[in-house]
Amino acid sequence: MNNKDLIPIDSVFTVDSSLDLPEFVTAKKLMNNNYGNEYVLLPPHITYALTPLPESNFEKVKVDIISYINRQKPFKAHISDLVCEAKKDFFYVSIIAEQIKQHHKNITRILNRYRDNSIRTKDLVKLNNGEFDSLSAKYVKEFGYSRVFERYVSHATIGNFTKANVDVSDLTGQLRLILKTVLNTEISIDGMHCAFSNSTTQLQQSNADPHWEQTFELLGGDSLKPS
Repeated sequence: MNNKDLIPIDSVFTVDSSLDLPEFVTAKKLMNNNYGNEYVLLPPHITYALTPLPESNFEKVKVDIISYINRQKPFKAHISDLVCEAKKDFFYVSIIAEQIKQHHKNITRILNRYRDNSIRTKDLVKLNNGEFDSLSAKYVKEFGYSRVFERYVSHATIGNFTKANVDVSDLTGQLRLILKTVLNTEISIDGMHCAFSNSTTQLQQSNADPHWEQTFELLGGDSLKPS
């Protein structure tokens, strides 16, 4: 697919699961208050998929996604370790479960059926500037997002630091102390949250009012299969 065939838009559809973990909130507040965190104080969550979506296809996607979620059942996930991504001065906690990976694949494919070659405006700029490696460029063209499949990392964001001369070792120690009671433990995932917004930025604001959002309990009994 040529770049010229891609359609730049700013509306996106996301699917995630909230994590009821006050320790994560405390860690994020530390990053916000003391280290210039660029990530707003959203409730802790795992994102399964983020896909650019034309508003004209919203109702069709909504039907398919709700149908998918209503067939799913709760599952357990492992809260693994705190990770520092040095390139972006970014901290996150790995959340691991085979069900997360499969939900990511299934939901990404469902959303992609209705994408109509859409791509986020900022990603098209990056693509045209050659800022993606070959695999990321392939994925952003085919699925509207670069961090899918092999590039997908299931995690909960803690935040990044923008202040100069941060002692990363000391900051890591502070975060580990806050998170010590939840790292390497298990959590139950029993719901999914969907949102459709006119922009990714809007979804990233804690006081945002998306075009549509809804939270669903996982009450189904189907075994998880590729969609």
